[in-house]
Amino acid sequence: MTEATSKSLFSGYGKLTIAAIVSYHNVAETLRNVAKGSNIVVHEYIKPTVTAVEIANHIAPQTDVIVSSGGTAFFLMEASSIPVVQIDFSPLDIINSANSLPRNIRKVGYICFGRPVLDMESVKNLTDKTINQYIYGANRVKYDNDEIVRAIMNARKDGCEAIIGGNVACSLASEQGLLAVETQLCEESACQALLKAYEVHNAYIGERRRLQFISAALDSINEGICVSDEDDVIYTINDAAISMFGGKASHYLGKKLDAIPLEVMHEKNSPTHSEKDRLETLRDVTLNINKHPIKLDNNYIGTISTFEDVSRIQLLEGMIRKNLGKKGFSSKYHFDDIITIDSHMKMLKKMAELYASTDSPVLIEGESGTGKELIAGSIHNASRRSVGPFVSINCGAIPENLLESELFGYAPGAFTGAAKEGKAGVFEMANNGTIFLDEISEMPKDLQNRLLRVLQEKEVMRIGDNKITPINCRVISATNQNLEKLVDKGAFRADLYYRLAILKLDIPSLRMRSDDIEPLSRFFLSDKNKWGLSEETTKHIISQLLDMNYDWPGNIRELENICTRAAILFSLGEQASVNDIAAVLPRHEKLSEGNIRLNLSDKLTLQDMVREAERQYITAILKQNNNNQSKTAKQLDIGRTTLWRKLDKEE
Repeated sequence: MTEATSKSLFSGYGKLTIAAIVSYHNVAETLRNVAKGSNIVVHEYIKPTVTAVEIANHIAPQTDVIVSSGGTAFFLMEASSIPVVQIDFSPLDIINSANSLPRNIRKVGYICFGRPVLDMESVKNLTDKTINQYIYGANRVKYDNDEIVRAIMNARKDGCEAIIGGNVACSLASEQGLLAVETQLCEESACQALLKAYEVHNAYIGERRRLQFISAALDSINEGICVSDEDDVIYTINDAAISMFGGKASHYLGKKLDAIPLEVMHEKNSPTHSEKDRLETLRDVTLNINKHPIKLDNNYIGTISTFEDVSRIQLLEGMIRKNLGKKGFSSKYHFDDIITIDSHMKMLKKMAELYASTDSPVLIEGESGTGKELIAGSIHNASRRSVGPFVSINCGAIPENLLESELFGYAPGAFTGAAKEGKAGVFEMANNGTIFLDEISEMPKDLQNRLLRVLQEKEVMRIGDNKITPINCRVISATNQNLEKLVDKGAFRADLYYRLAILKLDIPSLRMRSDDIEPLSRFFLSDKNKWGLSEETTKHIISQLLDMNYDWPGNIRELENICTRAAILFSLGEQASVNDIAAVLPRHEKLSEGNIRLNLSDKLTLQDMVREAERQYITAILKQNNNNQSKTAKQLDIGRTTLWRKLDKEE
């Protein structure tokens, strides 16, 4: 075949690197001649069959296709990691090989592997010799040189004077005193082998792409997946499963399912039975396991097993709830939103940040408007539960007859007017997140009992239902009252209080942190700068606010409202004065130069006067502190026990 013919024959084909691993010395040469001028590169490896697999493994990285023949090709197909094309010798190849023998040789034996060459009758008129075929390796499982020798001896017994075959067959025939020639590969057969090599290579690349797509898809899934055949041998396993079980892919691929350290995988798979939602714990991780049979034409061919980390399922549930909830299932607050220069408030902020690293319940006490929800939301967003929902409910704003269903949910048809599909309560909604119980002091006594059980058992049952649902949420509660005092009066359960107040934060009122009025006012006025206030005007407003000896009973919420009113007033272009600012203040009692007026009778003895003055003074300070005994004791520089004793005397 000319180079031009070869180039024309293989035009349109891409580059192909072929390794000719053959025992026929002429085969590689013929392949190279046919491929000359094309994009095919043929490398020749003439080696015995026993070393062919070693050669194939060595050259695999730089080889596209292996071309071989006879038993060598068969064993390479079984062991090589790259595609193998077996040369099919044609009747013409056999005839040409026979005609190369001396004319006086009349009967020839062809020693071939696996199966005879068909259609020999159609070309027998091309030679004057009789050609008999002798097969070795017919079962294609195992053969050795003794089998080839037996084929040669049978040919000799039948009167064959010469042998045609591979290198090994020719060597063995020569040892038996017979003339032998290697099978000659004609250009037509070589051309067919090269075209087949292209087809096999393209199919191999296509299959690799398909498998890579499937592998990438499986590895992108967080769920562990393992596929085994009908003999429970692992066919494929994805990265998520390997990460769950430990080790490497090689520890599992090609091994039995019992290589996976789970009890369910040691059980024999069934062609008809599926295993659903089987829970097992592996290295402190609970897995949800499912096994399903795989069938082809209704015949069982294997099993697919899936493994889900239950904690991840719970986490995803919380994230879904958070995303679906939109308004009420997240907090916009972070610790950076807490504006303060007050030393006590800074300490409280650091303590809250420390609490965020734990999962314990937190009780936040403080007057209305001090920012209890801001603290609660900041704790949630700084905690490991930040990816979960933040569900807030005001226990004092919901009627008592509805609060129970809001907290714990209800089953379908639980009561008249209930949604037919039922409803999840806030504890279920807050699963894997945080629930914020605001105004917890307003919760009715009977609901306090049920809340305590939910916190203790970490499970909830909807109203009208008989199914228990496990919950995993952190509880942050808040109140503007002194819960300890309510416990003393019997208005709040002591055991519930101690469960809610494992960690406690006491937010000071604005009058106790007067240094924060300036930075807070500046923040609120800059936030309201849609009114177009200049820096000079902002400073003027802040100056007037600081000059007012006002007790801020509404705390930070009131300060924000006042700043809004002042900003609007100044935006009208008026030259507001101190009195103008005073005009926008609500009518609350002003402090008079920080002094407390005592009302003492001149009829009292000195001892009684001292006692009455102390009583009035303690009462006034306690009132200033909104009945917060801890703050009052600190301000008076006495212990809380001493304060309680004096208050008891007053009563």
